[in-house]
Amino acid sequence: PREPVVFEGHSGSVVALGVMPDGRIASGSYDNTVRLWDPVRPSGPVVFEGHSNSVIALAVLPDGRIASGSGDNTVRLWDPARPSEPVVFEGHSDSVRALAVLPDGRIASGSQDNTVRLWDPAGERPVRLFAADAPVICIAATPNGLIVDGCADGGVHFLREL
Repeated sequence: PREPVVFEGHSGSVVALGVMPDGRIASGSYDNTVRLWDPVRPSGPVVFEGHSNSVIALAVLPDGRIASGSGDNTVRLWDPARPSEPVVFEGHSDSVRALAVLPDGRIASGSQDNTVRLWDPAGERPVRLFAADAPVICIAATPNGLIVDGCADGGVHFLREL
């Protein structure tokens, strides 16, 4: 068997992963960073810095941009070609725990503040806001645009964006 490739560089636990369309791996960590690793050419990673708290959620858009959710209550959208210039989405009042990308490219974020927000990756304001019954822990999007969230109270909610 082949020896595994080990990527080292985060100074805190890695708690979120995403796979880029070209096979690179994005990782989010308690060290407040996102790192982009290339398993084919394992040189140093591209480092995305800007969050002021742990990066606890990642989602990769089809065009290769990376969305990160953090304990700093923000979602940031990173372009690997310009890692120091993220688009910052603000509006949550507590940690962003979960992210998903809808088929049309919008980003859904779930938060400890009992909300799910939809963001247009071309702008900075939420497109739509959904209230949940408890802190949102995980979120998924189906191919037909259905958003599903899982909450701390054990509930699973189906939200349709029309």
